[in-house]
Amino acid sequence: MKIVVCEPQCWGFEHALFNAALLNTVLLAYPEARVYYLGEAGHLEWVRAYLGRASEECLGRVEWRAIDIPAADYLHWGRFTRYGYRQEQVWFNQVRDLLRRESPRLLVLASITNPGLFVVKRSMLLGLVSLPTLIIPHSILALLLTKHPLKPLLDWMLSFRQVLAFPQPRHLRYIALGGSIYSHLLSASPKLASRFNVLDPPYLWDSGVPPGSHLEPRQPGERVRFGYMGVGYKGFEGFTRLAGAIQPRGLNSEFLLVGFLNTPVDSSLYRGVVQGVSDTPLTPEEYGRRAVSLTYAVWTARPEHYRLAASVSFIDALSFAKPGIYLRNPFIEHYAQKMGDIGYLCDSLDEMQAVMLEILHDFPGQRYQAQRQNILHGRRIFEPETLAPRLREIGRECGV
Repeated sequence: MKIVVCEPQCWGFEHALFNAALLNTVLLAYPEARVYYLGEAGHLEWVRAYLGRASEECLGRVEWRAIDIPAADYLHWGRFTRYGYRQEQVWFNQVRDLLRRESPRLLVLASITNPGLFVVKRSMLLGLVSLPTLIIPHSILALLLTKHPLKPLLDWMLSFRQVLAFPQPRHLRYIALGGSIYSHLLSASPKLASRFNVLDPPYLWDSGVPPGSHLEPRQPGERVRFGYMGVGYKGFEGFTRLAGAIQPRGLNSEFLLVGFLNTPVDSSLYRGVVQGVSDTPLTPEEYGRRAVSLTYAVWTARPEHYRLAASVSFIDALSFAKPGIYLRNPFIEHYAQKMGDIGYLCDSLDEMQAVMLEILHDFPGQRYQAQRQNILHGRRIFEPETLAPRLREIGRECGV
């Protein structure tokens, strides 16, 4: 049995850890299969390294193939253009060539764009591709929450919402990365939701706190470090507002960016209140060093965006067994209900500030240690070993 897994849009380290975990899940779900992984050449190296650290045995069952994906600076899922369509057609033609040569039983697309989905559905409806196919939409799903203008007409006709609503090929299914996302899809459009299956986001913990680790208690008087994890553009200003309100009080605290800024704002403007601010991506080693140093992860992104999108920074915090102080959103609330006390869910920035001040005045040592233990135990729901049977079940529903 052969399976093809393809990443059609990410360059280098982007989504590499998620895709390594997804690939590991596929390999565990189908132990009898030989798996081809297709993507940009630099991205392949990142995924191979992450997978190798997680499972040498699984690594030996993968064949790696570089393909020509759209240019990294091309915003290819915001609008539908002829240029975008041609770029998407290039990688999918290369995938089709492999499908003809190897006759796999399953195709898994680790992400998708607007014109990319059009290319795939068109090929399947024309009978050019007929094997069972699973597609994982990420943040692009959030476009379903926005109203697309009717002009220009072609943009509207080929918007993500419209392409998703096109006639559904028989062997095509989509994966919603979490139960909360599926629930919101179901309330927004039961017909579209019927095309989706649910799979919790897969993750590998080797870059953080490994499973079964002993968690040393926090030392009395140790500085409390609040950290914003990930790319600083979704809600980073809220984090700096919290830092600006708390830092002048002279409490034993520090605010740290565990990631980099990706905004038009000059990063130097934030350096007075937040440590580690830069517009240069961190190396994995530096990212890990900063994450380990945190006491709490702080999440201040727009909650409405995460009705239909997973939060990688939330799962990163779980990777390092860090309790969170979160602006309440459906995705995190869903997993907090499953995992127990893993931090604080707040309804406003003011409430988050109050929680931080309470922590700084009287650190909750026992609760903090219990929260970390809850994280280590509860995060098993994201592990490939847990998710593999569910993925095989989804494949069966798709016709594998």
